[in-house]
Amino acid sequence: MQKKVRIKGFFHFNQEIDQKYLFCDIQNLIKKNAFHSLEIKIHQKENIDEIKKILKKKFGKKFRIKTRTEEERAFYKVINTEKIFIYFLFSLITVMVAFNLIGAIFILQLDKRENIFLLWSFGYSLYRIRRIFFYIGVLISVFGWSIGVLATSILSLLQERYHLFKIGKKIPFPMKFTIEDFVMMTSIILTVGLFISFISSKKIEMNYSSR
Repeated sequence: MQKKVRIKGFFHFNQEIDQKYLFCDIQNLIKKNAFHSLEIKIHQKENIDEIKKILKKKFGKKFRIKTRTEEERAFYKVINTEKIFIYFLFSLITVMVAFNLIGAIFILQLDKRENIFLLWSFGYSLYRIRRIFFYIGVLISVFGWSIGVLATSILSLLQERYHLFKIGKKIPFPMKFTIEDFVMMTSIILTVGLFISFISSKKIEMNYSSR
């Protein structure tokens, strides 16, 4: 359907929106009581579910009322799939970093070999010496976890407020630091860190128990 319109005013947003949208009275473009869709923008503080119930009650079953999330379900499904992949990738990176932690503790054990042997000669049990290196591994893991949480929180707040990262230079990439992400990330890091610290500290017992 085509119709000639006369511009009475001009509203400048950006080049993409200006070439795509025309702001005018809807009755000037379509026939009375006939339209395909209508988009309603509400305030962020309003309850979307309550407004949806009110609109359903007013318009009846003839109209399909969907939220932006329901309308773009495929897009959000892709985002959720990407989130699972990011969890997997994060776990893989954590395991790779764990090997560096093993190497760091092993090098420290070699560097402090004389001190370890001296403590052992003075009556220190291998269990107490092993516990020292276990605590060192735990401290390294907790320190790295703290830096990661702080950096992620700052980046999440910046993205939520200033939209630093966008999809196709138009849609802000949805990024929010949730309790679920915090618990999952903390569990992975601390579990791997504790396991690697325990394995690394066991090497002390293997090296000195036979002497």
